[in-house]
Order: sequence, then structure tokens, then C-alpha cells
Amino acid sequence: MKGKLLKRMCVVALSALMLAGVGATGAVPFVDTAVTVSAAETTADGNFAYEVNEDGGVTIIRYTGSDTEVVIPSTINSKKVTSIGYGAFYSCESLTSVTIPDSVTSIGD
Repeated sequence: MKGKLLKRMCVVALSALMLAGVGATGAVPFVDTAVTVSAAETTADGNFAYEVNEDGGVTIIRYTGSDTEVVIPSTINSKKVTSIGYGAFYSCESLTSVTIPDSVTSIGD
């Protein structure tokens, strides 16, 4: 019940914000900001979902396997694995160890 109410309140708030941005002419204001989004891909073995960063490195965003011991590869599809994203191993309750290569320089929560 609370979830539905919260969703409705968010929709109303976002709608009000969007309408507040409409000028007297009815035009929606243009914001000159480019946003780059890279689609997540999955490796051939199906164990890691990842994003390719702007610098060409790879961030692992999700472990999708069920192994108890995981070895993160230093490269995926010839791209260097440089980081592990926030929550990449969230709800992987059976994990007992993760081996991280030297190529990884950043680890999220």
C-alpha cells in the first residue's frame, strides 16, 4: 500500500516539475547537455554483465553466476577490466571468495 502511494506521489511531483518548466508559449525548455550512456553487455560465459567505459576499460556491473569462488578476468572481449561497480555482487549469498586482477583500480560498495 505504501509503495503505491509513494509511486503516485513521485509521479505527481515529477509531473508538476515538468509542467513548471513549460513557458508561456507552451514549449518545453531545451537543455544543451549531452549524456553518454553505454549499454550493458554480457560475456559469452554469461557470468558477468558489464559496461564499457569512455576510456575503453570495463566495469563489471553484475555477477550473474552461482559459483562459490569467482575469478574476475583481467580482460573481457579484449578490453581491460578496470573496475567493479556498486552492488556487482549484491545478493550473491553463496560466494565464499572473489579473486580480483591487478587491472582493477576501483571497487564500488
